[in-house]
Parts: sequence; structure tokens; C-alpha cells
Amino acid sequence: MRGRDEPLYVALTVDVDADANRPCPGRPDAVSPGGEARFEACAQGFEAVADLTAELGWPCTLFWTGRALLALHREAGGAVGRLADRRDIEHACHGFAHEDFTGRDTGLPLSAEETLRTVRAATGVVARITGRTPTGFRAPYCRIGTHLPDALRALGYLYDASLTRAACDEWGLKSYPLPPQYGGNPLLELALCRGHDASGGVITGYLWQLFEGRREPSDYVDCAASLAGRFPGGLLQIALHPWHLLIDKDGHPLSRRSGRDAASDLRAALDGVASLPGVRLTTAGEYLRRHEEHA
Repeated sequence: MRGRDEPLYVALTVDVDADANRPCPGRPDAVSPGGEARFEACAQGFEAVADLTAELGWPCTLFWTGRALLALHREAGGAVGRLADRRDIEHACHGFAHEDFTGRDTGLPLSAEETLRTVRAATGVVARITGRTPTGFRAPYCRIGTHLPDALRALGYLYDASLTRAACDEWGLKSYPLPPQYGGNPLLELALCRGHDASGGVITGYLWQLFEGRREPSDYVDCAASLAGRFPGGLLQIALHPWHLLIDKDGHPLSRRSGRDAASDLRAALDGVASLPGVRLTTAGEYLRRHEEHA
């Protein structure tokens, strides 16, 4: 399938990390509200995502932090095992402890050696527990920094999925080499998309606003429908954090803010996108393989 006859590919990408994690000045790893990393909401939300994707037949790319995978392997081992056995699941990497590689908010930028050591440790955890060596990476906070591309190349990664771009004819939602400011290297970027809803408002692939009650599932369906018409052969990533099905970005129960059921909203959004004509579900890595073969 080529050209205008191609579908819009859609990948559900899940960043698996600590509950409502945020950078902490003076330490490179992320923490939950209160000062230490917790994984209770992440574990519950992850089980819901595992069940829902299996029920709806959605492939999924899991961007694991090594620390979260170790925690969930203990706390939600059944769900981890079910996803590890599914062939429509891609296991990718998201750092070890959601490090701020750039040091922008921590004041501790990681050196080239520290970056390589951190990504190597995270890669080893993902490979050991899932049985599959990751080839895709999403930088914590979506900040690539200076040394990360070199570390990813050295460890055999094929793509990064950290940047966000506005949908436009010049890009077309397809993979492209990382720009020169990241080293001019052969590592490919699968960027997240910034599109528009039916009223013309800006909307991104991350589901933060949906879970916190500020958007409707139909907004994301409308966005996908408009992109399918304009960018055949492109990749739309729908991104979420498992903990966000239960708590908001400050660690408060979602019911305090939205009074809505985030899991039901997620189901409605995924159902709506999957039912669109001209859409094909995939993982980020499988899309890259198909796209590179066509290229």
C-alpha cells in the first residue's frame, strides 16, 4: 500500500513510570508528590490498560522506566506477564528512574558516561523481565539533551519518540532523522503529533486533558479523523501514563477534579479511533519497520 491509499497508522504508547512523577532539585531521579517514588496508582492503572488493550485488540508500545518495571513485576506481576507474552506488544524504554537527563529542573545534567550507564541499566531490566531487548526510547519529560542520542546509538536503539511537532505537509507524521542539534546522527525520530479538534483548537496525542475532565473522547476521535484524511502513511501516537487513570498530575484522586471515570473515557476514545475508516492500529516499532521497508 503506497501513497494516498495508505492508512493512517495509530499507536497507543504508554509511559510506565512513578505516580505523578516530577523532577526534584538536587537529585537526578523523579519523585512522586511527598518526596519518594510510589507505584500504587501506576500498578492499578497498568492492570486496567493491560485488560483494556487485550479486550479491544489494541497493540501497544510500553515505554518502561526500569524502576517501574521492577516495581510492577512485584506488584502487578500478572499483568506484566500477560503483556510480556503478547506478540502485539512492543517493550521500549523510558530511562531507569525517569531521570532528567538535561538537568533543566534538577540542576544535575547527566554526563555522557552517566547517561550511557543509566540507559544501559534500564535496557538490561527491560530485556531481562520482558525477554525482548528494546529498540525504541522516549526521553523522560520528552527532553533529549546532548548525550542521550549517542548513548542510544551505542546500545543499538533504532528510534526515539520524544519530540512533539505540529502536523503539517512538510512533515507528514513520518519518521525522520533527529535534527542537527541532537548530533546529526542516524537515529530516527517518531514524533508525537500536535493536531486540532473539530473546532480548530490545538490538541496533542497525550491524554492528560481527557483524564482530568477537560476534553471529551470525541475530541481525539475528531483529531484522528482529520489526520487520516491529510496524512496517509503517517503515524499518530496516542500517549498516556497508567497512573493517570486514577490520580491527577499532583497525586490527587481524579474524582476530586473531574467526577468522571478515566477508564471509560479511554475506552470510548480508543473505540472511536479504531472504528474510523482509513486507520490501522500498530506499535511504534512495527510502524518504523514498515515505513523503512517502503522507503
